[in-house]
Amino acid sequence: MRSFNGEPNPFFANRPMYSVNERPLMDSRDYNRLLQESGDAYVPWQSLDRDNNNTNMVVTKWTQTGSATCAGTVTVCGFSEGAQENWLITQHINTVLPGGGGERLRKVTVQFEGTLNGCDISRQCRQSFELYKWETSAIDRNGATNTNNYVRVGRVSPAVTSGVMSFVDYHDIELGTTGGFYLGVVDLSTCVTLTRILVLYYVCPEETSELISRPEAIESQSLEGSPSVEGECVENSSTESGANPILICGGRGQWDVIEPCLCNPGYQLNSSQDKCSECPEGTFSSGLGNGPCETCPANSVGTGTALSLCPCLQDYYRAPYEGLSVPCTQSPGRPSDVRVSNVTNTSAILSWSPPDNGGGRPLYEIFYTITATERGGSGGERVVVSEVNDTETIVTGLTPGVLYTFSVSAENDVSSQDNNINARSLSTTANTQEGVGGTVTEFVVGGNGVLSWSSPVPPNGVILYYNVIIFTADSGQLVSRVEELEVLSIDVSNYGEINMDYNVTVQAVTSVGGGDFSSPVTVSLREPSPDSNSGSNSNEAGVIAGAVVAVTFTLGVIVAAQCAYICW
Repeated sequence: MRSFNGEPNPFFANRPMYSVNERPLMDSRDYNRLLQESGDAYVPWQSLDRDNNNTNMVVTKWTQTGSATCAGTVTVCGFSEGAQENWLITQHINTVLPGGGGERLRKVTVQFEGTLNGCDISRQCRQSFELYKWETSAIDRNGATNTNNYVRVGRVSPAVTSGVMSFVDYHDIELGTTGGFYLGVVDLSTCVTLTRILVLYYVCPEETSELISRPEAIESQSLEGSPSVEGECVENSSTESGANPILICGGRGQWDVIEPCLCNPGYQLNSSQDKCSECPEGTFSSGLGNGPCETCPANSVGTGTALSLCPCLQDYYRAPYEGLSVPCTQSPGRPSDVRVSNVTNTSAILSWSPPDNGGGRPLYEIFYTITATERGGSGGERVVVSEVNDTETIVTGLTPGVLYTFSVSAENDVSSQDNNINARSLSTTANTQEGVGGTVTEFVVGGNGVLSWSSPVPPNGVILYYNVIIFTADSGQLVSRVEELEVLSIDVSNYGEINMDYNVTVQAVTSVGGGDFSSPVTVSLREPSPDSNSGSNSNEAGVIAGAVVAVTFTLGVIVAAQCAYICW
């Protein structure tokens, strides 16, 4: 215990216990005596009677009791003597923060503890008292008793109920930058005993909790807003944004977390909730969060610790839309009993039975992909029908007279990741019916009047023979019609005259019938030049019709010729 020694903030030798959030600036319980009595040396507080303008009135002031244990109280109860204005002025309170930086508090809290005495039975007694402040950086050796220097900062109206007249009340006071102030407590006709007046500010303590390492911070120094403070996430944790967590040191030194820290994938909050521990083997944690690790789902493996996922076993998969907690599944088994029916030259109907095994996925999810692949020397071209939901479909766009392999593949939502298509496919073969012969498109004109051609592609079946029409190039007059030619060439000179040009058109014929005639090819018959070598073979110089200028198509003439001569 110490009496006031003139320092702005005396050393609190018998300081009560404070919470980690409280930083006291002045505590009435720290002094042996608060108010001056006759013969006392200078003491920290003053009591003034400002209503005693009439000398006949009774003088009432704040008085002190209970000084033996540094738990002295001040009391006033003069309401029965008429209107009152009794001032209690504290010592000077220093608001410059320690540390040498010169930072000044801009807000303090005053805690009042006391009892209301008799106000429940008198209408003249007020259940409140007024607060004033005088901001000054210097200690007033005259006791700071000039009440004209003070400004009102509020009213304390303790919340009490009948029969329970004790109270604890808090009041926040905003300050400027002077670095100190005097506090005035003014009685205006109340009857109160103050057992403690504590002036303090609050801090949010340096601590690690909720996965956040927090620095010490002073409670917001503005009544209008709270500045943010940056903390740090503990090891193996982070915020969703990836930045350091944002905190606010709020009212009464309580931390408010704006963006929390969460355990990283592969970790879980430990039992003491102060750090993140690895997920044990066989478990995983897929995202940020403080929940427990999950057991690896079916058909996955959890080898090792701190897993963010459990990989699927070989040949097991998850659909792209499925979470990591969903069991891994497989493609379905192969369908059975694939049948081909109603085969035409360009289409066929396929039917099958669904697989018995859905791969661990719902059977209603199964769909089918059908491929029809040409076999033999036709290039292996394919027709694909995708996403068939029924067990029967028609395949169109087929080539006549071709042997096809028809495959039915069962699919589900994980099959796109499964390259083993043979395990879920079943095939059968069938020939399409022949069609009329295909159209001849490739020709070679020899220098001696021999015209050759290639089999049509596609042939649309087995080509039995060719029909050939020869007519003059200038007038379109029919020269000859050669039927059932079983070779791939014709010597036009056997049917025409020298120094004449002839148009030739060819038709391929199958068992179904003849197809379209080809576009006409012009063959020119000319006398051999005198200097031609007798041993030379004029067939050696040929050109591909339709691709080079040596061959001419005369569509207008062939139309007329077909009408007149080619209708067999």
